[in-house]
Amino acid sequence: MVLSRADLHAIEQTLTLQYGNEVREFRFVEDSFERRAPDTVQRSVFEPEAELLSLTTPEPRNPKPDTSTLVPGPQPPAPAASADLEVEILRLLSQAGADLGEQVNLTRGRDGLLRIEGIVETDQRKSELMRALAPVLNNPAVKFEVTTTAEATNRNSASPSSGQIIIQGVAPTGYSIPVDAELRRYFSGRGLSDDQVEANIRQFANRTVNRSLQALQHAWALKHLAERFSSDQLSELSPEARAKWVAMVNAHAAALQNETAALRRELGPVFFPSVAEDGQQAELGNDQKLAAAIDRLLSLCSANDKLIRLAFSISADTSKAAAVKTQQFARSLRTAELLAAKISRQ
Repeated sequence: MVLSRADLHAIEQTLTLQYGNEVREFRFVEDSFERRAPDTVQRSVFEPEAELLSLTTPEPRNPKPDTSTLVPGPQPPAPAASADLEVEILRLLSQAGADLGEQVNLTRGRDGLLRIEGIVETDQRKSELMRALAPVLNNPAVKFEVTTTAEATNRNSASPSSGQIIIQGVAPTGYSIPVDAELRRYFSGRGLSDDQVEANIRQFANRTVNRSLQALQHAWALKHLAERFSSDQLSELSPEARAKWVAMVNAHAAALQNETAALRRELGPVFFPSVAEDGQQAELGNDQKLAAAIDRLLSLCSANDKLIRLAFSISADTSKAAAVKTQQFARSLRTAELLAAKISRQ
């Protein structure tokens, strides 16, 4: 089991089952994670189903009318955050690198306030975010509610635990990554020693998985930007806010294009050296087409990342290497690269 370093929630689990001579491996990987503010979830979600409720409610002992309720006086309306302010906070979070897998979220409550919520690993990181968000933190429509892992742990330790949780990892013997043979043959052909070959295989596998993860994180950042505002809301943004939103979209798409191109360049000589280069695609025309393109890009990156993790994660099943050696996978990488390039030019 793999836990998130930020808040210790499970993000990946591998389950290996053996029945006789047959071994099966099941991998569960978190595809996305979203933390919702309590005021954005309907209260009925947490209520028991009607058939589970008692038909009668016991009358309280010595019932008395509540005469202590105070009638509140007129309250000033809560300041509603504008869409332009929302874009500015997103831009500052993006500049601080808080939109690439970190457990920091921006939510808009029913009261119209924008809440920056999440858990970060250290006090230093929390301070970095506060400095990055300094231009907006004094705005009454913005609430900063980011805590550190230590702060969250201290709060949780105040409540009694029902028992000790033990996570055990079993390291299988004799297992290797499914593409070990291909990588070993490739690096051995360069005249490297056995130790150098082993080191290059580990570095290549780690670099490939990390690049794929980076590309997927940029794809999710694009998805969140695209679904953050409706077409009508985008059209109502000020020219300055619209330019900031477009700049964030372009930056994530360009970074995704670079990561995918680097993946294709490194994997090509080992697995598909003769794949044909496709031409450039037509430009996008409007926000609806842009959102559709981002959806497709996320699907491509998710599928590519799944195949890469299967091929480069330790397993007893060498058949998992087959998919990354196909022309179909090579074309999928190239399509994602070209689509990201098209989005980056909007």
